[in-house]
Amino acid sequence: MTNTKHDEVTIDRQALAQEVIVSAGKLLRAAGFDRDEIGDFFRQAADMLGDGTGAATVPSQGRPARGLAGVTAQFAGHSAVQELARLGAEAQGLLPLAEDSPQLKQAFDTAMQIVPLLAEAQNALRVLAGDADLPLVANLSEAADAGGEIVCLEQFETAYDEALAVLGAVIEALIERRDGEAFAFLLGHFAENGVVIGGPLEAVIARGARTFVG
Repeated sequence: MTNTKHDEVTIDRQALAQEVIVSAGKLLRAAGFDRDEIGDFFRQAADMLGDGTGAATVPSQGRPARGLAGVTAQFAGHSAVQELARLGAEAQGLLPLAEDSPQLKQAFDTAMQIVPLLAEAQNALRVLAGDADLPLVANLSEAADAGGEIVCLEQFETAYDEALAVLGAVIEALIERRDGEAFAFLLGHFAENGVVIGGPLEAVIARGARTFVG
């Protein structure tokens, strides 16, 4: 949240911190960590940062993530992930959508903003997984077949699940109103940005393809 004063933008630091912490917590839970383990991770992070007096050395932003917990924490704080969470939360007021919903155009415009951010977030996760020397898989079924620590894209999507819900709702509404042109335009936007589509969103898009292509 921002407030404009004397032509300057002031960041609500507490709200920003809460968003990052909640996102990181959701991702860690999705990755299988329990409450005690998550608490330990945050305490360790606080110890690394020190008390602000300079007693501790803060790792540089370029340092590779350490293990799955490090990937999770860095991913949750990524700007694209935070913007996806913001857009998703704001767009919840537009839902539910129907074929004749007056807010469908606004929701469609939001979906068009979400797609490139989704691509940016997915690319950030690829980089973080590579830096941490962890294998990256797309979905939970692939993760179940792998041993040890692994980065699963579908699990990390919990950080912006509301944004994904908006995408799904828009596509469902386009299917209901038989708007194949808008469906194809949005699908092309996914392709142009190189977004990996999985989970419930993949099922909705597949239903749209069957509806419009046959």
